[in-house]
Amino acid sequence: MKRLNFNNKIVANYFSALLIILMIPFVAGIFMMSYYSRESKKQEIESSLMQLQQTQELVDRNLLFLRRTAMKVAKNSALLELKSYDPTDPQELYRISVLADDLAREIGVYEFCVGAYVYVRRADIVFFGGDCYQSRDFFNIY
Repeated sequence: MKRLNFNNKIVANYFSALLIILMIPFVAGIFMMSYYSRESKKQEIESSLMQLQQTQELVDRNLLFLRRTAMKVAKNSALLELKSYDPTDPQELYRISVLADDLAREIGVYEFCVGAYVYVRRADIVFFGGDCYQSRDFFNIY
């Protein structure tokens, strides 16, 4: 058996060329993976930023609608004229029920206003969902 002589220049050149050829895909893979990971992080950040901006626009639009609705309710003349409430008077009862329906239409237009109510301190009345309640109704024990 003949022994390989690694001192031979041809064998050394062969192994160094082989090592270089095998290392090229490895190094290229490392660079490509780092590039793609940077690009994916950049796209993720851009996507999150775009989603954040859309959410901010939605919240700003809802706040604008809420301000407009609050101004409509604050300028409601029937609500401003309401001084007291007598549930035994039929005309008063009708006027309050119409007012409650109007307020429910004004407030209930927007889905984010679900559960909103209007409390009139002078008359001690709460308008909620098209209905009218006196504050003492909330403290009755059934």
